[in-house]
Amino acid sequence: MNRRAFTFTELILAVGLLAVLLLTLVALTLSTLRSNQKAALLGPASRAAKTLLNETLYQVELDRPAGTRDSFWSTNGLWRDSAVEGAFSSGGIDYQYAIYANTVFDSSGAPLGKDPGNRVKKVDLVLWWYSTRPQQGYREGMGRLELQASRLVNEIPPPTP
Repeated sequence: MNRRAFTFTELILAVGLLAVLLLTLVALTLSTLRSNQKAALLGPASRAAKTLLNETLYQVELDRPAGTRDSFWSTNGLWRDSAVEGAFSSGGIDYQYAIYANTVFDSSGAPLGKDPGNRVKKVDLVLWWYSTRPQQGYREGMGRLELQASRLVNEIPPPTP
């Protein structure tokens, strides 16, 4: 009687192939879970960035504390950051941030709104978490945990209707 069976080499190859397939499946599942976790963190971070930006610009407009308005309009570059002012907390997460205020220039290179009282600044807020420095704002498997919010601001706000 002739019995046909798998050889030991065929068995090892089959088990090896099965192991590779299972490990690939596990890696894909973990990657998907991490992506979902990161996406879940971006919503609250976006709200925190908008809140911080709105509060900051409100303080500038009302000059609170005194000197805030002059400091803002005389700055070009980094204006505030969490290294000096402390972390911003929202929803149980501590966020670090940096706020940049830069004068906007027209196509000829002149400051936009150069008339006194009508200057324009571009305000950029960079927000990150799980780190104390932007260069280290990474969490394994999630990439950079950072987002940016920007806004153009006139020195004299437009009249409300």
